[in-house]
Amino acid sequence: MPFKEAEAVPFVYGNGWQYSEFSSKEKEPYMFYLKKGEHIITMSVTLSTTAEYYRRLEKVVNSLGDIYINISMITGESPDKNRDYDLFRQIPDLNENLQADYDSLVSLADEMNKSTQMSGSSMIAALKSMARVLKSMIDNPYTAQRYLSDYYSNYTGVGGWLYDMKSMPLSLDRIILSAPEKEAEAVEKGFFNKLFFGISRFIASFSADYNTLGTAGGDRPTIKIWVNWGRDQAEILGNMIAEDFTPEKNINVKLEIVNAGIIKGILAGNPPDLSLHMARSEPVNLAMRDALYDLTKFKDYENVSERFSKTASVPYEYNGGVYALPDTQAFYVMYYRSDILNKLNIKVPTTWQEFIEATVTLQRNNMQVWIPYLKITTATTVNTGVGGLSLFPTLMHQNGLSMYNNEGTACTLSNTETLEVFEFWTDFYTKYKLPKEASFYNRFRIGTMPLGIESYTLYQTLVNAAPEISENWSIAEIPGVEGENGKINNAIAGSGTGCGIISGTGNEKYAWEFLKWWTDADTQLKYSDSVETILGTLGRVASANIEAVSNMSWKKQDLNVILSAWENVEEVAEVPGSYYLTRAVDQAYWAVVNGNSSTKEALLTWSKVADNEITRKINDYSN
Repeated sequence: MPFKEAEAVPFVYGNGWQYSEFSSKEKEPYMFYLKKGEHIITMSVTLSTTAEYYRRLEKVVNSLGDIYINISMITGESPDKNRDYDLFRQIPDLNENLQADYDSLVSLADEMNKSTQMSGSSMIAALKSMARVLKSMIDNPYTAQRYLSDYYSNYTGVGGWLYDMKSMPLSLDRIILSAPEKEAEAVEKGFFNKLFFGISRFIASFSADYNTLGTAGGDRPTIKIWVNWGRDQAEILGNMIAEDFTPEKNINVKLEIVNAGIIKGILAGNPPDLSLHMARSEPVNLAMRDALYDLTKFKDYENVSERFSKTASVPYEYNGGVYALPDTQAFYVMYYRSDILNKLNIKVPTTWQEFIEATVTLQRNNMQVWIPYLKITTATTVNTGVGGLSLFPTLMHQNGLSMYNNEGTACTLSNTETLEVFEFWTDFYTKYKLPKEASFYNRFRIGTMPLGIESYTLYQTLVNAAPEISENWSIAEIPGVEGENGKINNAIAGSGTGCGIISGTGNEKYAWEFLKWWTDADTQLKYSDSVETILGTLGRVASANIEAVSNMSWKKQDLNVILSAWENVEEVAEVPGSYYLTRAVDQAYWAVVNGNSSTKEALLTWSKVADNEITRKINDYSN
């Protein structure tokens, strides 16, 4: 911090470009002493004079959350409007707490309206709307449950403002540094300058290739990369290539944003040299067509593979070769609301039996728990791989079982042990009535689903978008299966994407240099930080590089959980036709949970279908 005044530099809200000086209230410009050389300017959002409003609002939101949970434990999420739940008698101090929160909201709204910084803000309207709901409940104690839906929608709206207050966006076109004795250059351009710029941009739109980025020029080899990303992410990578990769490796890169498949590029005679973020099933699908290069042919492959978890390469292995490096990897952790579990004397489950016991206790109190199931609706979903769609592959691994036989020529759905695991899994939906679909984030946030299993990537969403519960939740490893020796098996099936080299282009060694650079810890960390700069921390990349993830910003105890869970990841192999195993598990699941079939009948039926497709694919592409 160069000086005290720089702790909080205000920018007045506006929906257009404006000029703002770093100066005192008397318009005296601030002086920054800079030595010769490169300097980094860092800016972050600070609450400054709104900190007191934030503190008071946070206190009210916490109280509103407690009230909602107490009411929901009696009425459930959908109360009977015609029933008298006698809430004001059953919940101690309910009337007093509602009145106190009402008074606080009204007072906050009035003070903010008088503030020059907050006057006219839509936040004031949100506070008043929440206050009206509380007033209605106070005035109508015997029918207060009728306002629970309005209470919830207004509560989440007010809670969202806590996040907004700490993350107000600011777009900077440029920062002008001027010597004290010199006058800053004109900020506002004249009419003709603006007109010329507009015409130039319009003409350029007919010739500029907005889907191609990267470096060119010089007597250097050039490689072509395909990505199916958003433009922001592609531009970040393009800038990193220009700043770091090309100067260091002396290799040009032509980065293209495409949505076409690699096979189409090969057939058209215009393939890339490598592709990033390939779907889980794509590397093996291409490898069996001899379209990808075997990375184990590079002498330093083993050293590079040490950047990742021990089974990270399994989905990309085919016939003894490895055809992609993992560039992203995700896996499950367990999320729990510590405030609610403590209130009901529920300990954090470490085994599935404890998880079931916690489920029963929560359901008795009109709450639910969550285990993930990603419904297959498109081919894209199928290509994500069976490991990331449900808990079934994870339960298989925890019981020492595999999804395929040792040769990878058939699935194991018809095995007796698999039938038992599948029935245990579907019992969560048939016997314990867990929801098949739900917004776990929203229900976890408001407390009606205080325990659940989801990808660790949800962590940043909760940290940033649910500040009102920041001290009331945490993560743990998912429950496991206890063995005869008392040791708990916490194995997890993962998901993610890979990056591979297209065979036959002649640029394999240059493409390998890029893959080594791209999957390096420093590169992955810089890329993730750059994405977060544009998209916020919600855009954090689920890098497959363990060191890169370790150096990102986490709570220490939560990072320890993530790293510990990562050690237990056991990836599911991909084989020719494996997409049909994904479909088979999905179809068998719905047949059982909808009550149309027994577990044995469903698995035997779909096991045959999957095995037939796997056999057909192997025969079609066998050498």
